[in-house]
Parts: sequence; C-alpha cells; structure tokens
Amino acid sequence: VAMFAGDAYASVQLAAFDARPGLIAIHAVAGIVFATSVPLQVWPPFRARQPSLHRYIGYTFVAPAWLMSATGVAVAYVYPFAGRAGVIPNIVSALLLMLFTAQAVASARRTDIAAHQRWVMRAVAVGLGIALSRVYLPVLVNGFDLPPDQAMAQVFWLGSGTNLALVESWIRREKFGRLTNAG
Repeated sequence: VAMFAGDAYASVQLAAFDARPGLIAIHAVAGIVFATSVPLQVWPPFRARQPSLHRYIGYTFVAPAWLMSATGVAVAYVYPFAGRAGVIPNIVSALLLMLFTAQAVASARRTDIAAHQRWVMRAVAVGLGIALSRVYLPVLVNGFDLPPDQAMAQVFWLGSGTNLALVESWIRREKFGRLTNAG
C-alpha cells in the first residue's frame, strides 16, 4: 500500500486491517478463490474434456463471487479506503457481479451457452477489476497528485469499468459467433 499510495495512507489502512482483520481476510479469500477458478473455466480444452467438472467449478465460482460482493461492500464501509466516495462504486460493482453471475447460471441452465459465456466474461471483468485498479492507483497518486483516498474512489470505477468496456467491445466484435465454438 505504501509503495502505491504513500506511507501516511498505508499506516491508516494497515491500522484498520489490524483492528478488524476478519472481514478483509474473508474478502481476500473469496477473491482468491474467484480469481483462481477463472483460468481453468475459460480454457476451451478443459471445458470440452471435463464438462461435469466445469459445471461443478462454475457453481463454486458463484459462491465466492457473491461472498466477494457482499464483503466488498462491507469493506468499503469498515475500512477507510476512500471514504464515502468509495462506497458507491463498491455497491455498483457488487450488484453487477451478483447480477452477472446469476445471469450466467440462468443461461447455462437454459443451455444458452453463448449467453452463458458472455455473462461469465462480464462477471470476470467486474470481479477482477480490483486487480486493474491497483495499476491506476499509483498513476493517479503520483502522476496526477490526487490524494490517496480520492484516488482510491476513482480506481474502483476505473478498474472494473475498463475491464467491462474491454469485454463488451470484445463481445460486440466477435458478434457472439465464435464464443459458442469454444464449448
């Protein structure tokens, strides 16, 4: 945290984590389970050769996605990352991730594989947005001299927003046709 946003900001964050370590731990574990399930799930040979395992991992993908969403909103309230300005993008991201995972499950149950893949791509984009936000943070703090708390509020939007824009443009470019060929 200090490397990205400075020592003063890091000391506030680390003190908050030390005061309430359980919430951030649950959020981080859910995020790790979510992120580590993605590569195998989107790899076409795995989906083609292991459809039952793909389905099982897919259902287990939903639980950490929803847990990550719920704890992400709680984290925005409990820890002083970005003040009130950071709560809104966390709520929006949480709701989008929950919606996208629910739509992915519903599409898969209808055996609409193309729609299922589009919804999963959107869920992954939002769910992994926090990783990209960490790239934006030092740029906003060091390059644009934004105070760390203001920069954090912006990076929440930028991380998921950039990922989602890239996925939506990919989906539009592919015209949904080649997605179904992957399994």
